[in-house]
Amino acid sequence: TRPDPLDRQRHTLLGKAGLALSAQQRLEVALEGVTQSDRYEVLSARSATTLDLRADDDSRRWRSSVSWQFDDPNAEWLQQASVQLYHQDARVRQVAFEDRTTTDRSRDNRYDETLTGLTAQGQINWGAQRVTLGLDASRNQVAGLRDGTNASAGDALPSKPFPDTDYRLVGAFVQGEFTQGDWQLVPALRVDHFSLSPSSAGYTAAAVKLSDSAVTPRLGVLWKGATGITPYAQWARGFKAPTPSQVNSGFSNPVQNYETIANPNLKAERADSRELGLRGDLSGWRWQLAVYDNHYDDFISQEVVSGGAPGTKIVFQSINLDDARIRGVEARLQGQLDRQWRLGLAYARARGDAERNGVRRPLDTVEPAKASVSLRQQLSAWHWEATLLHASGKRADRVYASNPFTPAGYTVLDLAGSWQISPVWSLQARIDNLTDRRYWRWSDVRGLTATSTALDAYTAPGRQFGLVLQAQL
Repeated sequence: TRPDPLDRQRHTLLGKAGLALSAQQRLEVALEGVTQSDRYEVLSARSATTLDLRADDDSRRWRSSVSWQFDDPNAEWLQQASVQLYHQDARVRQVAFEDRTTTDRSRDNRYDETLTGLTAQGQINWGAQRVTLGLDASRNQVAGLRDGTNASAGDALPSKPFPDTDYRLVGAFVQGEFTQGDWQLVPALRVDHFSLSPSSAGYTAAAVKLSDSAVTPRLGVLWKGATGITPYAQWARGFKAPTPSQVNSGFSNPVQNYETIANPNLKAERADSRELGLRGDLSGWRWQLAVYDNHYDDFISQEVVSGGAPGTKIVFQSINLDDARIRGVEARLQGQLDRQWRLGLAYARARGDAERNGVRRPLDTVEPAKASVSLRQQLSAWHWEATLLHASGKRADRVYASNPFTPAGYTVLDLAGSWQISPVWSLQARIDNLTDRRYWRWSDVRGLTATSTALDAYTAPGRQFGLVLQAQL
């Protein structure tokens, strides 16, 4: 049950250059490159037939952008505006070699993304009234390939886990902020469209083409009649497009007797959200309390659609649930105890349910309640901070899966500090999970059964140390 050893090397390069075109306009170019190499020794995969498993993951990401910004509070009609054009290439390669008592095998998997996009936003002010307009558009070309030697029985290599896909998103919005006395009205309207166009080249299963559009309004109301306290209410409609992997997926593991299949009838997710809250800012203390109730139509969830009995194949598919509801409460408080010390408190709790084929059941993806306390001391050249996080345990009656593993609650203490050595150099250090607490996060173990023999492999990291020396030129 030892953790799988990992050796990681990460290199990041970021450069920006700006040019003032005038007192109101600025042009900026940014270039960023990230490479990362992970070397694993997968002790958890060893068995009577697997003597050793080593895996090498290499990823790289290059991003470039050019942006234009305009800021002129004295302009007659357009006071602020920005436009950014960006391009990103991301590549991931995962290579694994398995030393077996029979025939050794290897895997060589690749995942590529080429993303190009445009964002634009403008703001118009008339005294206390404001209108904001925006546009987002992107095109993402995704591709994947599974390769290697000695394929499992019933599997074929090379193969594609999903078809090469052209994924396009376009959205535009307009939002107003209109003030009359102590009241502020914030109406907004957004238009979204997505299209998902797969290629059948090299993909053996049926590839599904999908597109959809939606117009979603939003309305907010604020009252500023009391000093330091602002009650507000908000209603909004939402729209979420399915991802390419949710629509088209064709992976099968005959040895383990499971597979994932595409869903040609998958629909975009729609939401109807309501929120009531209070915000405050008094004597240097900022706080917020909010309660929300979100209703979803065609909620997207990956489910077991067939199988599960002993000896049968388990089939996974992303489907639309008939109805879903998530409601909860969130609270935050931040403020200065004195000139040096700052305190932060936060709490969040949610409950989710969904309906499928007329049966109401819990939403397993909803996290248990969490609370945190942070204390920070800020001096001229250095600061330190302690954060205490508590998460409640997951109740078995709030899990739909049968015989689930429901981890107990936990409390973790993290420490962090930094020292500004000079205007250029800074040093940051941190210790996470100071007490070396052994615990499980619900998001990591969701889907495991209480009788699983691999529970120890899913524990969160123990005590960790980090030290970063940074130069900003």
